[in-house]
Amino acid sequence: MSPLMCGFVPPMVKEGKIKLPIDSRVEANAIAEAWLDAVGDATLVLGEMLKVRRAYLLSVIDRDDPNLERHQIVIAAKDGRVSVL
Repeated sequence: MSPLMCGFVPPMVKEGKIKLPIDSRVEANAIAEAWLDAVGDATLVLGEMLKVRRAYLLSVIDRDDPNLERHQIVIAAKDGRVSVL
């Protein structure tokens, strides 16, 4: 499955390396970094992270222009799925 499709689950979640449900920003950040690696676009970096109820919302910004938001992703705490907004 393409990481840009909704419902992408990084291998680290599938393999049980991250325990579910996700309960820390560190775990959410690791999943977001795995998503970035899967996308394979070196111009993307993670921006601000917010916890909203049972999900983590992250900005994905341009490495060269941090004011340029390229994507927003949501990581569901329940199952570690990444959805692109």
